Amino acid sequence: MKKYMKIIPLGGVGKIGYRNCTVYESQDSIVVVDMGLAFPEDDTPGIDFTIVDTKYLEKNIKKVKAIVITHGHYDHIGGLVHMWQKVPAKLYAMPFSMEVIKSQFDYKRVKLPTNYEIMEFGKTYNIAKDFTFEMVQVMHSIPQSGGVYFNINGKKIFHISDFRFDKAPILPEKTNYKRLEEIGKNKLDMLLVDSTSAFSETNPTETDVKENTLKVFQEAKKAIAICCFSSNVSRVLMTLQLAELTGRKVVILGASLQNMTNGAVATGLIDAKLVERVVLRADETKNMSRSKLIYLGTGSQGEEMSAMARLARDELRGVRLQEGDILVHSAMSIPGNEESVWNMFELMAKKGVEVKARHNGFKIHASGHASREDLIEMFHIMKPKVIVPIHGTTQHMHEVERIIEDQTHSVPCSIAYREFIQIDDENMLEVHDFSEDKLLNATGEFAIDGSAQVPLEDYFIFRQRKFMHEEGAVFIAMAVNKSGMIISQPSITSKGLGDETKLQEIYTYALTNIYRQMKANNMDKAIRDTEKAREVIRVAGRRAFIQHRGKKPMTVVDFVTI
Repeated sequence: MKKYMKIIPLGGVGKIGYRNCTVYESQDSIVVVDMGLAFPEDDTPGIDFTIVDTKYLEKNIKKVKAIVITHGHYDHIGGLVHMWQKVPAKLYAMPFSMEVIKSQFDYKRVKLPTNYEIMEFGKTYNIAKDFTFEMVQVMHSIPQSGGVYFNINGKKIFHISDFRFDKAPILPEKTNYKRLEEIGKNKLDMLLVDSTSAFSETNPTETDVKENTLKVFQEAKKAIAICCFSSNVSRVLMTLQLAELTGRKVVILGASLQNMTNGAVATGLIDAKLVERVVLRADETKNMSRSKLIYLGTGSQGEEMSAMARLARDELRGVRLQEGDILVHSAMSIPGNEESVWNMFELMAKKGVEVKARHNGFKIHASGHASREDLIEMFHIMKPKVIVPIHGTTQHMHEVERIIEDQTHSVPCSIAYREFIQIDDENMLEVHDFSEDKLLNATGEFAIDGSAQVPLEDYFIFRQRKFMHEEGAVFIAMAVNKSGMIISQPSITSKGLGDETKLQEIYTYALTNIYRQMKANNMDKAIRDTEKAREVIRVAGRRAFIQHRGKKPMTVVDFVTI
């Protein structure tokens, strides 16, 4: 059998935090790196999240030998609940990542498959003949993150995923520089590298963030609210340590943050005794001075239903922020989320809460992604023959290309978006568009919409939702008997157009239009052609709202047979 290797990015390129999923394929085996999700965007209202299409993997199911998880962020593991059932290969994950995966399955009330193995850093896993991988420890904003070092048909590829270099971390974890240097000396063929923070020149250490946050804690006279990503265990540990140092207690807000904290305790990353000493429930703080309170919650991106956004709207039972309190925004706004984050800040400011964030000069967050400085250091250590940027927008990936060009020892850079890379047994490297493969060309994306999976290319359902959101909806019902004779006048209700009591005049106009058009079409006594009648009534009723409300609502007509 002719040997070859393919690298197929089913997700994880072209956008940030977006359904990371990469296929590594040889002539007889496939390993999938990560199965992530992406959260809804403006053009997909109402959905839970999106995942990649597994059509290609299902078609080649006999070749799929393993799913390897680089770390426990939802854009890398969030699709497992839905995708693992379709692609039931053996799962490999580090202990902390597995704890997060288990909590995700518990939350969805889905039985966790037993076909998994807890990985160890530095151990070589033999998937098939001429196909091995090893997990190499790197730093990121979540514990036990790693890059996957492949040897496929003698080709050495390092899928480093999300990483950063931190010379002074808080968690007792460090990048395995020694192993990286060994890989670099062993003639690395290809490096797939995180491009998310390629535009940032440098990055503060977690210790820098801790020292800056301590100053805020020491100066605060009242309650402090800290907003961070739920997966940022370093920030959780930092908050607990500083709370104990400054004599405060911590209330953890949000199930996802609580689950991450539990996972960190279960895997020994956070001392259980520290949690016992410092963490309280909200109802245990009723009689405490506000100067002794810290609220640690999710909502760093201003998500509507997050703990911090709800706290800003006074929607959390038993918890309130007041004038003189402080909000510490220990995160960066992901591109596209700036408005929702700013709106949350505005709500806080109107309460008299002082917002301390990146925009007003407070250095209280360190990105978990490689800065330009980190990328240059990684390139010098690894010395790859080819570099492939991943995990960023097209602009981020091109910035990595520019960084490479600026270096004295430049190497080829391949940007693969809706493209796959193939290396044959004659060492020829080619980049092919998805359109060149019939199955890959048909591969798309799915929205998880309640209990349904809806192809994203099926935009009709999302257009309907967006239309109703913008224009409202009108419902017209009419009772008829089995012979089609009309036995009651139409009734009209609406949603999203205002108070029903204030719309009665428009309803009257609508009914007048409907009667006029029904009579003109000889259907004022009986309905013989329901489809025609439905359209006549729909157009007549809708016209009244266009003329008197300035809206073009979705209008639904229903005949009730009595």
